Amino acid sequence: MTEIKFWKPVGIAWERMVDILFRPFDFEKWMVMGFAAWIAGPGAGGGGGGGSGPTGNLGEGLGRGKDAFAEFWAEYGTLILTVGSAVLLVGIVIGVALAWVHARGKFIFLDNVIHNRAAIVEPWKKYRKQGNSLFLWNMAVGFIAILVLLVAIGLCAVMIWPMCANKSNIALGIVGIVFGAVSLIAYCLVFGYIGTFVYDFVVPIMLKYDIGIREAWSRFFVILKPGFWKFILYGLVRYLLGIGIGMAVMTAYIITCCCLLFVAAIPYIGTVLLLPVFVFYRCMGLEFMRQFGDEFSVDATEATMLEASKPAH
Repeated sequence: MTEIKFWKPVGIAWERMVDILFRPFDFEKWMVMGFAAWIAGPGAGGGGGGGSGPTGNLGEGLGRGKDAFAEFWAEYGTLILTVGSAVLLVGIVIGVALAWVHARGKFIFLDNVIHNRAAIVEPWKKYRKQGNSLFLWNMAVGFIAILVLLVAIGLCAVMIWPMCANKSNIALGIVGIVFGAVSLIAYCLVFGYIGTFVYDFVVPIMLKYDIGIREAWSRFFVILKPGFWKFILYGLVRYLLGIGIGMAVMTAYIITCCCLLFVAAIPYIGTVLLLPVFVFYRCMGLEFMRQFGDEFSVDATEATMLEASKPAH
């Protein structure tokens, strides 16, 4: 295996982005590719405690408040639960539908970048199998992520609550705060890297070999296992670039007196304006993975290989 470089793919990805979007500049192509990037999608109050001092009036006020709430709930509780449940159900349905579209959209945008073209309908039909596979994976991982987050929040609450409620078990409360901070960092790192690996590497492998996500993960694991820290460093480079790009975008917002910010906040239009960023990141992952061998090089002439050899173990 050749020496793996981290900054060279950045320069190649930049040149590739310039070739795709500016050599030559095509307004219609920008709009269509911007739509492909848009449907690909983006990769998520404390309380008060008691105290010392006079509490008579406070207790009476709380009692009256509880009575008023009980009366209000008795009259409108059923309606609130019904409307709330309906809104929640609609929100879940919309969220699942968007997740399904985003999964298919990731392959559409990747196809556009690989082939340097602007197309929606053809790749939408072509990558149905891969899109559905990615969608199911995202649903499963999303459910696990929510479950892990709820468990971590519950453990933190159990440890911190006595300290907040009655100022007891201070040591346990401090442990809970530290545990919460460490857990949050670990949570963001683990699921952040999983999302990066899927988008930058697993999805291109799925497209190249016309396979589902489980087989694509097995192929990616062949290079991930021996080169784990190389991919960790890739994620760090990606993060540092994100900081720089974010600062540049914020500077543009300030220079334009936030006018550009208001325009970028418009759905789809904002994606079109930032299309160079999305194309650059899409190319960066492809160029980095290319260094691990021809079987991980996703080019226009190699995309969607129906007959592919098994990865070497």
